[in-house]
Amino acid sequence: MKNPFFIILIILITHTFSYSQEKKVKIEGVTYLVNLYSKTAKVGNNYTQFKKGKVEGDVIIKPSVVFKKKEYPVTSFDESAFAFCAITSITLPNSIQNFNAQISGSKTLKEIIVSDDNPYFSTVNGVLYNKEMTEILRFPIAKQEESFVLPSTVLTIGTNSFAGCSKLNSIQISNKTTTIKENAFWDCELKNIEIPEGVEVIGENAFEFSSLVSIKLPYSLKEIGEGILRYCSNLEYVVYKNKKIKFPENTFEHCTKLTKNKIVY
Repeated sequence: MKNPFFIILIILITHTFSYSQEKKVKIEGVTYLVNLYSKTAKVGNNYTQFKKGKVEGDVIIKPSVVFKKKEYPVTSFDESAFAFCAITSITLPNSIQNFNAQISGSKTLKEIIVSDDNPYFSTVNGVLYNKEMTEILRFPIAKQEESFVLPSTVLTIGTNSFAGCSKLNSIQISNKTTTIKENAFWDCELKNIEIPEGVEVIGENAFEFSSLVSIKLPYSLKEIGEGILRYCSNLEYVVYKNKKIKFPENTFEHCTKLTKNKIVY
């Protein structure tokens, strides 16, 4: 059996080597990091240590960058690439393969645009989905719509997909949707929501800190993550149809307006 400390050491050395191969390139104000080891590039952090964003307005991500006369495809982002930046739209090239919803967490972002020939993602009316539109990945925080109808193709509501949306107060979920991932509606302005039959899983903290007043849970629901309604201080009514469902102990933690007689089967 291999020594676990030796394995950890190898991982750390590999990570350090990979990180040391990153070279910074700035194009049209946007910072990119070229990785000489993987021969790819990613969008780097575009803010200062004082939490001041250095990029604003409409941002177009380059499909590739050049470093020392060699071209490197831009395939991903740092997790907080545009944190604290006042960007209004972001355009993704066909080279982008990975996209974390937190990247688009800018409070000023209204639109996400994806190249038509990107094999991994698609957008409709500024909302980001996977290519097949079976998972919604990000509804821009500053998008002005107060209500939204989820496309019938969507099976999964992705992690952080609606997190922080300050305008959206109602959503209609398709009865083909089966999964709501963790933090999906975290700190969202939703007021009332009825989860349709077909949804089987609601992930951790899915509605935490949201403005929900009422929520209806379907009979099809089989799994509830930790703290899905925690800190929902406006929550007054919870209706559920599956008597066998088990609510984690912290489900209703800090729901100050909710009483036991308002949790109705």
